[in-house]
Amino acid sequence: MPLIEDTNEQYAYARSIGQPDWTPEAVPFKELLRASYRMDNTIGSYFARNSDLPDSEVNNESFNPWDHLTDDEKIDKKCVSHAALADTVDELNAVRSQMDRENSDRQTIADGGMMGYVTGAIVGVADPINLIPVGGTSFATYRTGASILKGAAATASVAAGSQALVEAALHPTQLTRTFG
Repeated sequence: MPLIEDTNEQYAYARSIGQPDWTPEAVPFKELLRASYRMDNTIGSYFARNSDLPDSEVNNESFNPWDHLTDDEKIDKKCVSHAALADTVDELNAVRSQMDRENSDRQTIADGGMMGYVTGAIVGVADPINLIPVGGTSFATYRTGASILKGAAATASVAAGSQALVEAALHPTQLTRTFG
């Protein structure tokens, strides 16, 4: 009895509930890499930051940003907290554009699936804060011929500390980054 490949087997559930066949669009690798650099690399995030964002003090007391916010923006705590420092409509629009770009980058990375994870790993390894301490600890372990387990523990503790530094450096450059 020959084995016959059933090409329709994969789509049986979708057809049974009346769903059309759907295949997700692939996100281009270049676009994923750009989004990852803007979101997960300290240098990329610093240079991607909108230069028109409000500073940390209100200089124009007569401008009320609340009057210019949409209803959706008024219920978004992050948007309100950043928009409260705006002195002009241009600064308010800069907050909107920065938040939109960050949300778009997060969505792009999520839509990338496994490749979004891969680009995040590439960008994380290329971050200068990670290169020096982690590479130095790994090299020192290799050069001295120390125990691999001890070297791995030392490298992991240095990597945890450098990742904390990366997060601390990314928070001031991004409006939508969370602490959790």
